[in-house]
Order: sequence, then C-alpha cells, then structure tokens
Amino acid sequence: YNKSKTSLDDLGAINLANSAEMTIQMIDLLNEEVKKGTLTLDEAQEKVKIAILGEKDAEGNRPINKNFNLGENGYLFIVDENGQMAAHPYIEGENMLEAEDHNGVRYVQEMITAGNNGGDFTYYEFPLPDNENQIEPKITYSIKDPHWGWIVNASTYMKDFHAPASGILTTISAIILCGVILWIYSSRIASQISFAANRMKALANADLSNDLMQVKSKDEIGKLAKAMNTMQEKLKAMIGNIA
Repeated sequence: YNKSKTSLDDLGAINLANSAEMTIQMIDLLNEEVKKGTLTLDEAQEKVKIAILGEKDAEGNRPINKNFNLGENGYLFIVDENGQMAAHPYIEGENMLEAEDHNGVRYVQEMITAGNNGGDFTYYEFPLPDNENQIEPKITYSIKDPHWGWIVNASTYMKDFHAPASGILTTISAIILCGVILWIYSSRIASQISFAANRMKALANADLSNDLMQVKSKDEIGKLAKAMNTMQEKLKAMIGNIA
C-alpha cells in the first residue's frame, strides 16, 4: 500500500505539473498571435482564461473545467506577480498577496516564489469551491509564464490527490476482513469436524456413554452430527435388545 501510495502521489504531482505546463504552452501560442497582430493582449488572455476555466457568468464567476483531470475539486488558476487573481473560479480580480491560511502560510507569496524559481509545489489550506465554510488541505504546482508575467497554478485538494491510494486501502481492508471471516468460519468447521472424529473413534471402540452431540446448524456438519446421534441411539437399542 505504501509503495502504491508513493507511486500514485508521484503521478498526481506529475499530472499537476503537466497541466500547468500545457497552459504555458497555450500562452506561448497565443502570444505569437498577439505579436502578429491577429489578437489583442486582452483577447489572448481571455482565451486562456476561458480555456482553463470557462466564460464568466453574470456574477463574475467561472466554472471549473472538468477537461483537466485534477480531481473532483481541482482546478487551474492564474495569479500575477502582484498577487492579483488574473483567473480564478470565484475570486478573480481580488488581490490575495497577503492572504494566509489557518496555519499562517502566505500561500500566494509562496506560489509566486515557486513560479519564479522555475516551478514548485505549495501546500496550504483553502475552502472548497462549492463550500467556503469547509477548509481542506490543498496542493498547488506553480510555474511562471515568461511572456505576460503570470504565475500559472494547477491545484487540487489533498483528499482528491490521495483518492486513488485510498481506493487501494479500502480494497486491502476488504480483503483482510474477508480473510478474518473465512478464518473464523473455517476454524469453526475444523473444530466441529475434529469433535465429530473423536466421537466416531469412541463409537468404534464401543463407547456409547457420551451424551448426544448438540446439533446447532442445518449444514453438512449438522447432518453429520445428527446421523452420528442416530447411529449411537440405534447401537444402544441394539445392544439392549441383545442383552
């Protein structure tokens, strides 16, 4: 489980980094269009925002683009070097430079630093997209765009990040539980068979003094016990008749 968890965590980290890198490549292509004059800078930047999230609704929020597989609650967002959210599902336009989580982590500053250093991960706590009152641990990979000064971030919550490994743990737990149940059941059967074998030896030695076996089940073991009881009673009756 630990080996699988480590491998899956590595894959999850690579997925976050690749998603951010894909956005950087998209910016590269659109920036060429800006240089050619086929797009304005604002148009090109809006295309990026729509591609990674979606178009703004009437309230100024953007949907989470599920085409990026970043977990159930994961999403891409962009912050500029001044800490302003250039693209975000629900806080776009806000300056978060001084924002910090419950542990005092100034996560936006750490993202900017990570992006300027060539790309790295930031760990912090942040509300869920659909429930601002539920704070969850989060992981974000940040990298800087060389053209517009944007810090592109691919983020997901740790509960989604560890979800594949949690599935493996659930399977392992189920296997262990089944093993315990089978062990208990097989031990019960083995003890009953052992008891029946000892009773058969007693009957073979003409010892009819034992009490009848208690039949508590209707399975094959119960049928065997019932048959042995019948045999013991008939042997007793036969000996009585001979006497």
